[in-house]
Amino acid sequence: MRALRAEMGIWSSVLFGSGGAVQNQRRLGTLETLVASPTPLALVLLPITLATAVIGTYAMGATVLWGALLFDVPLDFAHPLLFLVAVPVCVLSLGMMGLLPAATFVLLRNANALANPLDAPVWLLSGMLVPVTVLPQWTLPVSWALPTTWGARAVHAATSGGADRAEVLVPMAAALALGALYALLAVLVLGRVERRARAAATLSLA
Repeated sequence: MRALRAEMGIWSSVLFGSGGAVQNQRRLGTLETLVASPTPLALVLLPITLATAVIGTYAMGATVLWGALLFDVPLDFAHPLLFLVAVPVCVLSLGMMGLLPAATFVLLRNANALANPLDAPVWLLSGMLVPVTVLPQWTLPVSWALPTTWGARAVHAATSGGADRAEVLVPMAAALALGALYALLAVLVLGRVERRARAAATLSLA
C-alpha cells in the first residue's frame, strides 16, 4: 500500500512536469524555436516527461525509507527482484502517458488549469486511493485503459502479492503496451496541435 501511495507522487510529478515544461519553454521564448527545429517536438517533450517521472520516484523511495526508519515498518517484498523491475517499468509507462497531456498543453496559456483536475481522478481510477473493485462498474473500462492502473498492480503484486510471478509480469506488460499507445496518440495529436498553433499564431502566448 505504501508503494501505491508513493506512485501518486510519480503521477503528480509527470502531470505537472509535462505541463510546466511547455509553459517554461513558452515563457523563455524557446517554444517557437523548438517547433520550428528539424527535431520532432515529440522527441523534445518525451525526455522531459520521462525525467519528471524519474524525479517522482523520490516520493516512492522516501515513503518506503521513512516508513522503515521512522515507523519501524518492515521492508518485506514478495518479489524483490521483480519490484526493482516493476518500478522502472511503471516510471517509463507514466512518462509515455505524460506525453499526451504535454501535447495538448501546447495550445494552453495556463497548463496548470488542466493539470489540477486531472490529478486526483487518475489516483482514484488507478486504484491508488481505493481498490478499483469498489468503484462503479462504468468506471472499470476507464481504469483498464490507464497505464497507472497496471503499473500500480505490478508494484503492489511485487511488494505484497503471492508466489505467482505472472501477477507482476502481466500488469507490467500491460502498462508498457498502454504507455506506448499513449505515446503514439501523443505524436498524432502533437502534429495536429502544431499545425493549429502555427495557423493561429498562438505558440508564443504566455
